[in-house]
Amino acid sequence: MAYRKKDKFGMGLSRIEVRVQRAMDMDAFNVLIFQRNPDGKMFTLKPMELEWVEVGSGHSLQPTMTIGGMLAGDLLDALIQEMGTQGIKTQRDSKTEGILEAQTKHLSDMRRIVFMEDDDGNKKRSD
Repeated sequence: MAYRKKDKFGMGLSRIEVRVQRAMDMDAFNVLIFQRNPDGKMFTLKPMELEWVEVGSGHSLQPTMTIGGMLAGDLLDALIQEMGTQGIKTQRDSKTEGILEAQTKHLSDMRRIVFMEDDDGNKKRSD
């Protein structure tokens, strides 16, 4: 997924891309975030390791990462879309599928009532 924004140096439009690939040696995903400037130069975000660490009582939590406001929505949308290409669904995806399934069933029921059809779609006799 790619989108265009001015880069932090104001050097015209830049192309930021997100790619997600399944890791070969573990049950994980590699997330690649990179940028291609119009002049052909390529940049990537520095790798970071996400690791759970215990927080002692009385210690404040620090941000895991900070994403600039202009970038956040587009970057997260691109990441979600790329994760979807790998078959990973969000809770929102599952909820939407459930709603669509319920609406489809409801429309089918209404169609049977309006057109006086049985469960197989055959016209009921009105004697």
